Amino acid sequence: MTTYETKPQVTAFEAETLPEELGLGLWSSEFMTDEFEAESIRSLMEENGNPEEKFGVYIIDGKDPRSSLGRKVELERFDDEFGNGPDYMKKLYGEFEDFGLTQLLVVVDHENLRAAGVIRLVRNTAEHGCRILNDLQLVGENGWGLSTLDEVKNRADFAAETPEEILDIPTIAVSKDYGSKLTAVSDALCAGVFQTSLKDGITKTWVCSLARIPYIIIQEKTGNAFYEFAGVPSAPYHGDTDTTPLWCNLDELFDMTKSNDPSRYQKYYEGVGLEDYFFAV
Repeated sequence: MTTYETKPQVTAFEAETLPEELGLGLWSSEFMTDEFEAESIRSLMEENGNPEEKFGVYIIDGKDPRSSLGRKVELERFDDEFGNGPDYMKKLYGEFEDFGLTQLLVVVDHENLRAAGVIRLVRNTAEHGCRILNDLQLVGENGWGLSTLDEVKNRADFAAETPEEILDIPTIAVSKDYGSKLTAVSDALCAGVFQTSLKDGITKTWVCSLARIPYIIIQEKTGNAFYEFAGVPSAPYHGDTDTTPLWCNLDELFDMTKSNDPSRYQKYYEGVGLEDYFFAV
């Protein structure tokens, strides 16, 4: 195994406030190098008993520097496809990270020490909201112009009764290097977020916004369990030309999957068919 030398400030993996001089914080290039990526994965493996599986699925606090494994994949895909660079992405998600409302669910390649895929999770709150619920109320570019949160809720049927029972899933991405393993990596991401939501004891409703192709993939994987907000059209959104806001209640999703697609239920909730993946969620 190759040994890397890394700078001291990027090998301290404790969740802590980052030095101001880094400017972009965890979006800084300091945290996007191949060396830091490899060191982060080694740290996660060691922390979890050095699993033997080829891949791992880890849920990482957004203030933990190792969560930049997920940011690296996000930047690879969203900067390349939509021109959303680190400064843009930090503007979108930095507030939720700073307030401790973010986790990144990351699939990593244990053998090659590479990040393969990511799902970003943002906990909704009464004080800060979350990305898509805020943008549904935003007037102008990248918004849908609904007047109030009550109007947003009136266009859905949330099982969530409190703000914190809503979990936003604002990004999902698979690294281009894992295009040949797209189905397996996306299945592992789905399994990871399903298991995380089952275990957290809080989440009742998911909200998200999906471009057309991810929309099709996620609906196929969940048996069309996601719903559009009534009367809310797809629209251009942060560089994508056709993004749709969606919502889903977890109890219904789990019941539908278990009844209509038992094999998928076993895959997502029990890991059947994903034996190459170690789950630390």
